[in-house]
Amino acid sequence: MKNLKLTIELIPEGAWGSNLRKRLPKKDWDTLRHDCYERANYHCIICGDKKDNLDAHEVWDFNIPTKTQTLVDIIALCKSCHLVKHIKHAEAEGKLDIAKRHFYKINKCDTDTFAQHYIETKDLFEKRNKVDKWELKAPQIEFSLKEQISIINPYQDVNWEAVVNILNSESLPLPSKICSVTVDGSKITVVAERATMIEWIAGDNVVNSVANRLKRFTTTFNIKDVENSEIRFRLIGEGGQTESSVFGILRG
Repeated sequence: MKNLKLTIELIPEGAWGSNLRKRLPKKDWDTLRHDCYERANYHCIICGDKKDNLDAHEVWDFNIPTKTQTLVDIIALCKSCHLVKHIKHAEAEGKLDIAKRHFYKINKCDTDTFAQHYIETKDLFEKRNKVDKWELKAPQIEFSLKEQISIINPYQDVNWEAVVNILNSESLPLPSKICSVTVDGSKITVVAERATMIEWIAGDNVVNSVANRLKRFTTTFNIKDVENSEIRFRLIGEGGQTESSVFGILRG
């Protein structure tokens, strides 16, 4: 088959929704797409048309043995060329004939060339569909691709100095004491006293525990791998156990 200027790209089902546009914060994605428009001098890099409403198209390399999708580039495309790239979308939107005509025009080819290219692309699509889930890699992107995590801190408005004074006035035996709790991104830091262990609990399961031999200690737990929507901790000491309030976990 002749070299085609405009080709079809069928994203395997295991990678649907796995892209920079959805994984990055909007401000970071906007920075990337505007940068690709500037690099293309606001022209579609395939057909050369100058447009004010370009699309940023992510080009991925799918490696079946390693089950990885690696970002190759982000390119500026006009709406028509982008429609051909995602021809399944064109078909679903009733625009298949429009996409075909644009394919013929840009590649200067006939219907047989389109049909052969589409069959070859679908064959590759089916092979890639044997991978259930792809690991996304974009080493050239400086922005974080990690899932954005927010923690609802039930202790956000606590006056810890007042709490410590109250607890210090309690009579023996003294239970484990929460001195302070802070949240930074996906990390929760606890300062505690009179605890020989702290356990982190998601649902009914202890997902992490840390032993302690100091009278006062500081420990930090990163909840990024916790699948539940809530987590709490338990302090265990000679004077008994102290349960924390529940932290809500929001992902987006």
